[in-house]
Formats: sequence, structure tokens, C-alpha cells
Amino acid sequence: MKRDGGLQRVELPLSAPAARERSPMSIVEPVARLCESVYLPPETAIGWTLESLLGGLACRYFSYGRRALAEALRLAGVGTGDAVTLPAFICRDVLAAVHARGAVARFYQVGADLNLAGPATSLPPCAAVIAVNYFGFPQELTPFQDYCRQTGAVLIEDNAHGLFSRDSSGRFLGTRGDLGIFSLRKTLPLPNGAALVLNGGDFPLGPQQPFDSGFLPLRYHLKQFARRAAPVVGSRNLHRLLRLIRWWKQRAAAGSATKGNKDEQSLPEPAYPCAALSRPLTTDIGQETVRRRALYVWVAEKLREAGLSVTPVFASLPDTVVPYGYPFYADHVTFPKVQAVLGASGLDCVTWPDLPEAVRANAPIHYKTLRFVPFLW
Repeated sequence: MKRDGGLQRVELPLSAPAARERSPMSIVEPVARLCESVYLPPETAIGWTLESLLGGLACRYFSYGRRALAEALRLAGVGTGDAVTLPAFICRDVLAAVHARGAVARFYQVGADLNLAGPATSLPPCAAVIAVNYFGFPQELTPFQDYCRQTGAVLIEDNAHGLFSRDSSGRFLGTRGDLGIFSLRKTLPLPNGAALVLNGGDFPLGPQQPFDSGFLPLRYHLKQFARRAAPVVGSRNLHRLLRLIRWWKQRAAAGSATKGNKDEQSLPEPAYPCAALSRPLTTDIGQETVRRRALYVWVAEKLREAGLSVTPVFASLPDTVVPYGYPFYADHVTFPKVQAVLGASGLDCVTWPDLPEAVRANAPIHYKTLRFVPFLW
């Protein structure tokens, strides 16, 4: 590997994250296998649990991060009419957890580097404040911690993107606030799955809710079939098929009534977490770390070689970060060109996030031009 602009440049042939070998290996084979891993990530026979990964911290599993966050707000003592402060740069459906407690959302702004814009004193009064580790990169928590010490607010670390990532001191993301939220389904190929982690303090943590052992939806089974087909059909062809299906669904839904702000108001179903979370998880953490970091470097180099006018969100990839995906800024003219370049290798590229209604109209330009290459389908 070579150092270049804070990234480790991966020379071919790459160390393949997939647990198979092909012969003979062409010069494009390692890249093809790396892109296929988005659909079929590596597994191991040696299972692990989130509790063991985090050193025995108390943990409760949920179906979705929004349900875990609603419980975190309950533990924080948030009730009807209380204020919850969270970043304006957030997925709109996160607000469902706030509304589930009868609370009121108060927003703070983040800069183009996705850190708090302005001093901690600019945060509005609240019972709980949410700090987000965007895309698996550590949020600078010092201003939030200072604010909570001064006001008595509870700090909730939203680590939906950061499973396996650590900060510069070696602490796992999600374990640095009073309470931590993990959205396991965003990093692992699960039908659903999230967790609430208690990092200290005297919080009335309830018992683990039951796991849902019922039938999984047909959509999940179809998705698992498509995952297993990736090595056969290739990531490029699978990507084309999925884009076609997505286009057809969007076209079919064009004439139907819109959901309005339902996503901001209602917690998602199912209510209980999938049974897979009651057993050791089988994603190979070591190889998953390697493949995500290799993908990050490869996407950065691919876009640089294409000469496209894009700006990475983060200046470098720290050694302790396991990226959720590759985030960058691109205007509306450049974005379709990026999609074409990455789509040729079977990788998707989307705009993120779907902003809350209260934020969308007056959102700064960097809220509207952040794009994202997912590392798991």
C-alpha cells in the first residue's frame, strides 16, 4: 500500500474479502470481487455478540435504531413537552423517536465537515442532546460533553453508521456518550436489528424485549437470494437489475398518495428484533474491516482518476475507522456522472439524507449536495 492524501492506496491484486479463489485471476478480478462484496460480505464460523465486542457493556436489542432511540430518550427522562436537541442534518425518520416520547425537536447546525457549527453555547436548552457519528467517522464530542456537564442534559451518541469504528484513543464509537445507539442492520446483512448500549450512569434499563421468531418477509428472502447470486451474475449486472427494479417501483408509486410526514411521526414495524440477534453474529469483523477500508480507498481513487469535480467529506481515513460508505459532495450536474462511473463497477450512489420537513426549505447547500456510496446492499 502507498500513502496519498491521507489515504492508503491499494495496489492490485487486492486481498480478497470473499472466501473463495478463482483461477486464473485477471487484472480486473480483485476489483470485481471487492465490488461484489457489497452484496455478499464475508462471514466466519466463529460467532460474536455486540456485548463481547464492547467489553461487556449492558446492551438491549431492538428492531430499528428509531425504537432504540425512543427507549434511550425514555431512560434519559424525556417526556411530553421536553426538548430534544439533534442535528438538522439528519434523516427525517429519526424524528419518529422524538415524537414517540411526546417531545419537541430542536435543531443545531453542522458544518461541511459534519462537526458542530458554532460553540456549545449555541445549543438550545434541552433534556437530551444527540450527537451523530456520520458514516462511521468519530464526531468530536467535547462541545457536547461540556454542554451536558453545564446543563445536566443526557448525551446520546447516535452510532448507527459506526459499528466496528473507534476514535483516536481506541474507544469504540457508541460508547463515549451516556447512551449509545447502534443500527446493526446498516452494517450487517440482517432483516432488521439495532441496539441500545448503556455506557454508565444510573439509568433504569429494562429487560430485553422478546425476539421475533416469526416468518421473515418475502422481500428479505428475495434479497438474500440476490446476494448469493452476486458472484454468479457479477456486481455490475446485479446493479443494473436493481436499478431497473427501483425505477419500476418509483414509476408505479408516482400516481399514489404520498406519505406526507408519516416517517417523522410513526415508529417502524416490526416492533420486536429479529431472532438472528438472539444468536452470535457471523460477519467476519477482520475481513469486513479490510473490505470496507479497501472500498473507501478504491472509490476515492476511481473518482480522482475520472477527473470528476467532487469533494470528499473527510480529508483522510483514520486507521481506527471502518467506514459505512464513501461520502462526498457533488453538484447536480456532476452527480449523474459519478453514478455512471461507479455504476459501471456495480456500485450504487445516492443522495443522503432525506431531510426533515422543518429543515429542508432553508437547508445550507452542503446539506443538499452530500452523496454517498453504500458499502452494503
